Amino acid sequence: MRGWIIDAYPDYGNNEMTVWLKTRRGKVLRLRDAYTPAFYAATARENLGSLLQELRNSSLLREALPENGKRLLSGAQEENLLRVVARGYADIEKLAYRVAVRGELSRYRLYNVDVNLAQRYLVKRDARPMLLTEVKRRAGRLEYSALEDVEDLSYKPPGLRKVGLEVVADKRGSVARLSDPLKKAVLMVGDERVECEGREEDVLMDLADHIARLDPDVVLTMRGDSFLMPYLYHRAGVSGLSEEFHLGREPEKQRVREGKSYHSYGRIVYRPPSYYLKGRMHLDGTRFLLRKGGIEGLIDLSRFSGIPPQRLARMTAGNAVTAIQLRRALENDVLVPWKRQGCEYFKTAWSLLHADRGGYIFEPRVGIFEDVAELDFASMYPGIMVRYNISPETVLCGCCREDGERVPGIGYHVCIKRRGLVPLALRPIIKRRMAYKELMRRGNGDGGDYEARQGVLKWLLITSFGYQGYRNSRFGRIESHEAICAYGRELLLRAKEAAEERGYEVLHGLVDSLWLRRDGDAGELEEVCRRITSKTGIDISLEARYRWIVFLPSKTGVGALNRYYGLKENGEVKVRGVEMRMSSTPGVIARYQEEVLRELAQRWSIREVRAALPGVFRIMRRYARRLIEGRVDPGDLVFTVTVSRGFREYRVNGFSKIALRQLRREGIGILPGQGVRYIVTDHRSRRHDEKVRIAEAWREIDGYDAEFYVTRLVKATETLLRPFGYTEEDIAMALQGHEQRSIYQYVGG
Repeated sequence: MRGWIIDAYPDYGNNEMTVWLKTRRGKVLRLRDAYTPAFYAATARENLGSLLQELRNSSLLREALPENGKRLLSGAQEENLLRVVARGYADIEKLAYRVAVRGELSRYRLYNVDVNLAQRYLVKRDARPMLLTEVKRRAGRLEYSALEDVEDLSYKPPGLRKVGLEVVADKRGSVARLSDPLKKAVLMVGDERVECEGREEDVLMDLADHIARLDPDVVLTMRGDSFLMPYLYHRAGVSGLSEEFHLGREPEKQRVREGKSYHSYGRIVYRPPSYYLKGRMHLDGTRFLLRKGGIEGLIDLSRFSGIPPQRLARMTAGNAVTAIQLRRALENDVLVPWKRQGCEYFKTAWSLLHADRGGYIFEPRVGIFEDVAELDFASMYPGIMVRYNISPETVLCGCCREDGERVPGIGYHVCIKRRGLVPLALRPIIKRRMAYKELMRRGNGDGGDYEARQGVLKWLLITSFGYQGYRNSRFGRIESHEAICAYGRELLLRAKEAAEERGYEVLHGLVDSLWLRRDGDAGELEEVCRRITSKTGIDISLEARYRWIVFLPSKTGVGALNRYYGLKENGEVKVRGVEMRMSSTPGVIARYQEEVLRELAQRWSIREVRAALPGVFRIMRRYARRLIEGRVDPGDLVFTVTVSRGFREYRVNGFSKIALRQLRREGIGILPGQGVRYIVTDHRSRRHDEKVRIAEAWREIDGYDAEFYVTRLVKATETLLRPFGYTEEDIAMALQGHEQRSIYQYVGG
């Protein structure tokens, strides 16, 4: 058989692996394969007898045998190692947990316990999803032979049949709930819509029948994990169709599960539960990797990482990087510790002061500047990890204390005797992304596809740095994070010096980017890039040349680190850090700023930009007039805000708490990290519930607070024009025609 593996997962009932293969002729086959995973347990020699006894006393054990030749991440070989096979797939973690508890969580060291079974199986069989493969069965087991090179960039992906799925609930309130009956289900097949209507039981069975008849490989949804799938399977249960209703190629028992909230980079994030289909791919369009790379990027990353697309789509970028590192460790027979075991090394307060710093930043000069060049390091931090061999087992290693590479500024040493796991995993990602970017630059092949593929790799590289300092990272350590930052600071300083040697002024520098000003041609900038690359060892290139660029201030008046907008030579406007870039901003404000920037983009010099500012005020008055006269689509008034805590944890009756209270009355509980959507109806009202209305419950009779939205319009104008000397008060006066009249009086005139 020849085809593409589209999914693989363990069958816990039969203790075997299920593999779905899409053949070159378009058929989809279910294959079963016997596979016996093991985990490893080690201890000191004097405790080996008690470890064996603990294992043999458990009814969950199949066998425990001595094993040699397994290495730790540090390169040392683990002594007194036992290969442990549990009675069944479901017993692996149970047995490991019992052993760990009996060993008081310290006497016994456990490895390869919680590695995903499908990933372990695919590594063991040397197989990768979405890679054209020949499959044979020999001696009762499947054997896989790749017919494509995983490094190949110009491959033909499998032709996947896709359908989109939507549902319409017969809502009893303003917001759809699991308790609301199913009114309609809609399938989108290309340009065709297939609608299932009628009694709820008929809609469910018609939907299942249509899916079976169309036999798609991919079911695309929006909010499929957070609402659509749990809703459908809940309604099937209510209708007594739990056994008959399923959307996969074989029945699956889905139960309504809760998501979870977690902290990431100082903010709280909500992760919905995962609803998989057996034999098909359920892809939720709200998931991060799918949004960034589309199906094309997901397929490419699946081939490269060895993770089935359906599971990969639900990973964060950091988890995807970890999965790639896990595959590299398993391929090299490196033992993977159960849970994170590396802790921070002891530091004095003085060494902590020097080491615990982030990237280097040159404070931007507030104002507008002409003829500015932006230089950008190519994957700077991942490049540092690869070039300088930064990995948890190489930083402060035990073998190179005297002669190891020294990290600038903090004195850590880095191993020079072996390559670290993290650089080994990242090098192919960087190489692949750079190759795709080069193909895009040359215009070879389908540039849109290459853009999607390199885009998803970009996010893996961005996250790979942060995961070195993440407390739960399997292959991370804070000292690695500190070493990367130290190299980054040193390299940015070298880059600044190289630019200044050529007569350029540094207007701004942010971790891995520099903005330079000096009259000169592109050839001179190319020479500056070559000099910086030579001095740092990391490729830097000309990202853009700006006819003009505006660096915006923070609230305190000093230059904000990542807030600017500018006009590139090709006429494109680049914007960072303003309201239109924020997901919480109502559409009317975002569109207003977009129109203002389009107006300014028609001007090619500072003098022309300043001359165009009266036109900005005319645009502002037009938008204000539309708001006052009620000529704005309600959908453009919606604030979408991510809540940071539970309802009872809010002490002040702000807009978010009021919206949460209204949702609770509708029977909807919102967890931290989820979003609430509301329209401001009367921000001055003494009655809290009259201040805002959740978007789902808003009616025309509720109206909206035009004065509040006009005030936000003024603030959005100040964001863009502050470097030109305009304050919020100046802009409000301009809106009022320099007269002390209300906004309402002026806008109509």
